Amino acid sequence: MKILKVTHGFPPDQMAGAEIYAFNLAREMKARALDISVLSPAHRKGVPEYSVVEEIYQDLRVLRLNNNYTALHALDLSYADPDLEARFDEVLASEKPDIIHLHHTIGTTANSATIAKARGIPVVLTLHDFWFHCPRGQRMTPRRHLCKEVQPWRCALCVAKKRGRYGFDWLHSFLAGTSRDAIGKNALSRAVEVLPRLAGQVFREAGTAPIKRRQRVMVKNLAAVDLILAPSRFIADEYIRQGAPADRVVFSEYGMDHSRFEQMKTKARKPGDPIRFAFTGTLLQTKGIELLIKAFQGIPFGAATLDLHGSAQGPDPLGYTVRLKSMNQHPGLRFRGRFDNLNIAEIMAEIDVLCVPSLWWENAPLTLHEAAMSNTAVVTSGHGGMAEFVERFGNGLTFEPGSEDSLAATLRRFLDEPDLLSFCSTPKRPVRSVAEDVDGLVEHYQRLLSIRPS
Repeated sequence: MKILKVTHGFPPDQMAGAEIYAFNLAREMKARALDISVLSPAHRKGVPEYSVVEEIYQDLRVLRLNNNYTALHALDLSYADPDLEARFDEVLASEKPDIIHLHHTIGTTANSATIAKARGIPVVLTLHDFWFHCPRGQRMTPRRHLCKEVQPWRCALCVAKKRGRYGFDWLHSFLAGTSRDAIGKNALSRAVEVLPRLAGQVFREAGTAPIKRRQRVMVKNLAAVDLILAPSRFIADEYIRQGAPADRVVFSEYGMDHSRFEQMKTKARKPGDPIRFAFTGTLLQTKGIELLIKAFQGIPFGAATLDLHGSAQGPDPLGYTVRLKSMNQHPGLRFRGRFDNLNIAEIMAEIDVLCVPSLWWENAPLTLHEAAMSNTAVVTSGHGGMAEFVERFGNGLTFEPGSEDSLAATLRRFLDEPDLLSFCSTPKRPVRSVAEDVDGLVEHYQRLLSIRPS
């Protein structure tokens, strides 16, 4: 059984939740002597665009698809670039996998499933976010409107600013002769072509038509997937509600690597010590970082600390970090910076209460699993897969999503109720292991291969 995992990022380049989860699965499969390879977009200097570079990372074979995301001036190209599709098909032709396991299609192509099915290859998809519903992946607008319904008119408004910026970048690069579609054209040819091309682009990008085209492609590819794995029942229900084939959607909890926590030192905390609140992850607006900073300002100094482990990402990470720091007046709050997830057990050993205040419907944050494995209490938003997780493991409290007052009141409960921390620190059931996860995946793979047409 030859397996090809497809992700939108992979360590050490990217170390967010979905990437770490895919890495842990691949490593466990490799340990079982399964023939496993990973295909992931990456940026490699001096490498031609869309070429594939084979690398080895921790004994795993990783095919890095070089993608500098230079073709984003049209929404269609952001998820289904024909040149990327051709490259993806070439990879399938050369690799000849028996099974494809998709974790994400950003940076490759949303048509991965239909391309694989054309070659008779069964496809498994793990849902990590709302990419199949939303160009931003989180179903939340920059103005922090949570899209409980997928509405093409709202999607069009949401992406308009980005489309305009990417369009301007394309115009500049086309006139300079550096864009992909300007190669081989002289300055006169480019000058003659630019206005008709620009008009065509404006027409193609206007209104809800590009959003509806995207929706059709996504629905078509979901229908082509043989098995859809949902790490939370919440995301399973949302995908079914949006048109995913219900008979192919299966609830499947994330399996975690317990080995990092087996030798974790005991949390060194004496009665009367300050409560150690913390956040671990990427500093993003949709993660509720600003909300957490504001809510913590009212906590009495000396009664608690708040450590923010992680770094900002996005178009201006430095500016966003400066903005976050300017919001804080509490001497007990510290920005700890980027961390290596390989050291997560050491970090969790210094945390009493993990805060996961996300504004969007997070599916199944790995941080919540890490809290349960390290006997760490949790405070999290009471929606999405986060509320479901706390209900399932019983190791924390939820607050009203987006409410500074509700979050502040929930944090204060740990100061005012001496027995609460002890009560929330022990989950009522263990976290599924990565070995159990791979056991289930191999069974799924074998079943799909057994029913594949000969």
